[in-house]
Amino acid sequence: MSNSTKRNIVLAAVLMIASIAAFGFMVYQVLGQGEQLNALVANRDRYDAQKDTYNQLQRQAEETLAERQQLEAYFLKNEGASIDFLNAVEGLAPQIGVALETTALTLLIEEDKTKWVKASFKFSGSRAAVQQFIQLLETLPYIQRISSVDVDAKSATEWQADVTMQVRIIE
Repeated sequence: MSNSTKRNIVLAAVLMIASIAAFGFMVYQVLGQGEQLNALVANRDRYDAQKDTYNQLQRQAEETLAERQQLEAYFLKNEGASIDFLNAVEGLAPQIGVALETTALTLLIEEDKTKWVKASFKFSGSRAAVQQFIQLLETLPYIQRISSVDVDAKSATEWQADVTMQVRIIE
C-alpha cells in the first residue's frame, strides 16, 4: 500500500470517528431537548388543569350565588345580628298567641372556636299556642339547637314554657 492510500484510510477513519462522535452528540442533544420538552408539556398541562379548575370554581361560584346567600341566611353573621333574630322571634309570638319574654341572651364560644348565641325565652298562652310556638322555634331557618324545654300547666287554659336555644354565628 502506498503512503497516499494509508493517508486516505487514516483520514477516512478519523472522519468516520468524527462523524460517529458528532452523530452521538446530536442524539444526546435531541434526547436532552426531548426531556426539556416533556417537562414543559407537563408544566403546561398542570397550568391548564389549574386554569380549568379556577374557571370551574369561578363559574360555580357565580351559579350558586343564590344558594350561598340562602345558606348564609341560616347563620347569624355576628353578635349584633342576634337583635334581628330576637325581633323575629318576638314578632312571631303575638301571631301565634303567646306572650313572650326574653329572659337571657349570652354568647357561647366552644372549644373548637364556634360561636353561638344562647337565648332563653319564657312564654305563656293556651296549650295549643305554646306547643305551636315551640314547634316554630324548632323549625326556625337558622343553624340552631334547642338546649332545654320546660312546659308547665298554670291552669286549665294557661300554659307556660321555658325554652333555651342556641343559634350559630359565622364570621
